[in-house]
Amino acid sequence: MQPARTMRVATDSSAASSEEIRVAVAWTGLRPDKWRADNASTSPSDEQRRVETALTAAGVGFLLLGLALHVWLIGSIRAAIAEGVGRIVPWPAVAAYGAVIILGARHVVVMA
Repeated sequence: MQPARTMRVATDSSAASSEEIRVAVAWTGLRPDKWRADNASTSPSDEQRRVETALTAAGVGFLLLGLALHVWLIGSIRAAIAEGVGRIVPWPAVAAYGAVIILGARHVVVMA
């Protein structure tokens, strides 16, 4: 599920030649390709959007679960957040926070 990597160059015809634009685009590491109206859309499909939305929602859910477990197992929100520096975080909260990190890393890797 690789996202589209496109660059649009808006210029009037006197600003730069097509070859100059191709060289500049290639210099960025992208593959220059002249856009044609008949090209397929490069926007993500509905399925890709649903997957990303579901994974984002799961990440938020795990974050809230981790915070709730952290507060509940430590005893208070103040102890979990303000006085939590130097304390050992309960392993169920660590597992939930770890799931958030994995989901976030997956999103970054897919976008790279």
